[in-house]
Amino acid sequence: MKRLRFSAFIVAIGLVASVLVAWVLRPAPVLVRQAVVTVGRFERTIEEDGLTRVKDRFVISAPLAGQVGRTRLQVGDPVTAGQTLSTINAQPPAMLDWRTLAGLSERAAAADAAVRGAIATRDRARAAVELARNEADRHRQLATGGFISDAALEATRLNLEERRQALVAADMALESAEHDHAAAQAALMHSRQGSEALSARAAAPLPVIAPAAGRILRIIQESEGFVPAGTPLYEIGNPDNLEIIVDVLSQDAAQIHPDLPARVAFGLDSPSHPAQVTLIAPVAHTKVSALGVEEQRVRITLDFAPPAGLLIGDGWRVNARLIVRAEDPAMMIPNGAIIRQGELWRVFVVENGRARLRPVEVAERNNRSSWIRSGLRPGETLILYPPATLREGMRVRTQASLNTPSG
Repeated sequence: MKRLRFSAFIVAIGLVASVLVAWVLRPAPVLVRQAVVTVGRFERTIEEDGLTRVKDRFVISAPLAGQVGRTRLQVGDPVTAGQTLSTINAQPPAMLDWRTLAGLSERAAAADAAVRGAIATRDRARAAVELARNEADRHRQLATGGFISDAALEATRLNLEERRQALVAADMALESAEHDHAAAQAALMHSRQGSEALSARAAAPLPVIAPAAGRILRIIQESEGFVPAGTPLYEIGNPDNLEIIVDVLSQDAAQIHPDLPARVAFGLDSPSHPAQVTLIAPVAHTKVSALGVEEQRVRITLDFAPPAGLLIGDGWRVNARLIVRAEDPAMMIPNGAIIRQGELWRVFVVENGRARLRPVEVAERNNRSSWIRSGLRPGETLILYPPATLREGMRVRTQASLNTPSG
């Protein structure tokens, strides 16, 4: 009896030792990060940097060549429609100076002399025709009496025809000389009138007028100096009336349409503001990225109304998010919790401290989260960035909790 009790005691000790050894040698729980399935607004967006731009900007140029005065305005100063920005003292152009006028006068005198010479040539040709006609009549009478030969009569007739053609040429030369004279007189008269008009305009400075109300965006000609006609002087616009220009990849532009909603932000921690697509450029342009890769970009214009108290100006850099797809409410998980196995998407769900592999149906993804159509329930705990060694049923220990970002 004592032997049986001793054997049972030894067996019990062995079982307890086996359990202790198995408990000590069991695999330690895998340390993982966890995330929670949430419900919120999902957005698939196209994010790019953009620049603000004044919608209606005016470049004011010099209306004529002259000496422009030094401006007293500064960038940012308000201006009103019709306000004088600066003045220009007009100067006669080179083609209307006294040397040009003298040359035109001499050319008109030469044309007048050419007309008189052409008239004299024509009169001489007329006299030659009359003399040739009288000679031809005499020779015709002598030929009737047989006093001259037929060859002499023919020579007289040809001489008369030659004199007639010379008269026609003289008439044409006179007509050409008269046209040249009229052109020279017209040029001289126009130049004199233009000089008189410019002299009258140069007597009083010509004001440079602002065509619309706004602010000075740029002063192109600050110092006093001579400027040719058409030289840009100022650039004005209303900085309260802004739009945003965004260059997107051409493959992304195919998903964008007018009236598409967008959000814009002016800093990493600044709040976003609503905007809307108003124009999609019909042509793309080539742009070299920071990595030296040529990309086809399409220019998108966003309508944007700055809220009260937001100080922004022309040419400011913004972060634009064009909302291509939105769903609210949507069940979402972080992209780091989802893994691809063949054609299926799967996630590891934490159940009773163990990892359970579960298939899910992904409706949409953006750069932060995935919209799950089925396979999960809100509030379930997922494993974020599961290690490659993690298998179905392994014990896990969570390291930290991460909530799914909205959108």
